[in-house]
Amino acid sequence: MAYYKRRRALLYDELLELMIETWEKEIEKLPEKKQAIAWRKMSRDPKGLSEVIGKIAKEVAIGSRKQIEEAIREDSKDREDFERSLYKKYKPILDTFAELLGVCLEAVESHREIIHTNLGEKDTVLPMVLRLEARVHRIASEVLTLVRTGYATGALSRWRSMHEITVVMSYVIEYGEKAIKLMQAHEAVSGYKAMKDYQTYHKQLNMLPYSSYDMRLAKGRYDRRIARYGQNFKRDYGWATVLTPSVTDFRSLEKHVGIDHLRPYYKLSSMGVHMEWRSLTTGEEFEALDKHGVVLIGPADYGFEDAISLAMITAAHATTMVLTYNSSMKSLMYVNIIRDIQQRGEAELMKLAKKSEPPVV
Repeated sequence: MAYYKRRRALLYDELLELMIETWEKEIEKLPEKKQAIAWRKMSRDPKGLSEVIGKIAKEVAIGSRKQIEEAIREDSKDREDFERSLYKKYKPILDTFAELLGVCLEAVESHREIIHTNLGEKDTVLPMVLRLEARVHRIASEVLTLVRTGYATGALSRWRSMHEITVVMSYVIEYGEKAIKLMQAHEAVSGYKAMKDYQTYHKQLNMLPYSSYDMRLAKGRYDRRIARYGQNFKRDYGWATVLTPSVTDFRSLEKHVGIDHLRPYYKLSSMGVHMEWRSLTTGEEFEALDKHGVVLIGPADYGFEDAISLAMITAAHATTMVLTYNSSMKSLMYVNIIRDIQQRGEAELMKLAKKSEPPVV
C-alpha cells in the first residue's frame, strides 16, 4: 500500500547504484582469491554491511547538499502560499480568535494593576492565578499558530493542556493558599519519582547519575511528605486529595470544579497525544486517505473548528476567572466584552460549518 505520495527526492536517486559501486570498491581492495568469499561473507555479515552503508551515507549526504537546499526552498515557498490561501479562506474566524487573545491579555494586565493597587502584596493567591492564566494564554497562541499553518490535530492536542491548566486554576481559586502550599509540597513527590526514572536510565542516556547524597536527600523529602499527608499523597493529584478526598485523579478533579462536561472533547484531543486504535483512524490525515491509501502528512485547510472553538472557550473562561477574582467594575466590563467576542467567534464557526455541509439533493 502506498502511504505517501511521491515527492521530489531530497537524496539523489542513484542511491542503489552508489551502494553497489561502493560495495564493489571495498571488495576489490581484497586479494582476488578472497573476493568471492568476501562477497558471500559481507552479504551475511551485518557488521560488514553496516560499515559499507555508513560510507555510502556520507557520500550521499555530501553529493545531495545542493539538491536538498533547493528542495527546502521550494517547500518553504509552497508552505507560504498555502498559509496565505488558508488565511484568506478563514480570515473572519482567525481574526476573531486573535482579537479575543488580544483583549484577554489587555484585560488581565488591567486587572492585575487594579488588584495590586488595592491590595498590594497582601494577596498571595493572585500571583499563582496569573501564572496559570499566562500559561493558558500562551498555549492559546500556540493553538492559533498551528491553525494558521494547517495542523488541526496538533492544535486540538494543545487545547488539551489549556483545559488541564484551567481545571487546576479553578481549584486553586476555590481553595486559595492551602491548595498552593500543597502543590508546592507535592513537588517533593513528583521530583523524587522523576529522579528515580532518570537514575534508572542515565546510562542509556549517556548522562551522569545523581549522587547517592542527592538521592537520599530527595528520598527524605519524599518520605516526610508521605508521613505528613498520607499514602494518597503519592498520586499525581495527591495534593488535591488532601483537601478533597473525592479527588483521586484528573477526571475527578474536572468533576469537582464543574468542567467535566468537556470530557468528551478532552478524550478526542488525547488521540493526538496517546497511541490507541482510534488515533490511527481519526484525524484530518486519515480523512484524506484516497483509493491508493495515501495519508496526509502535511498541513490541511480543514478540520480545525473544534480546536478554535474549544481554545476560545477555555481562554475566555480562564481570563474570566482572573477578572472575577476580587473584581472591579472595569474588570466586569471586560468580562462582557470577552464573552461577546467569544460568541461572535462561535457564530463565525457556524457559518463555516454551513459552508462545509454537502448540498441537499
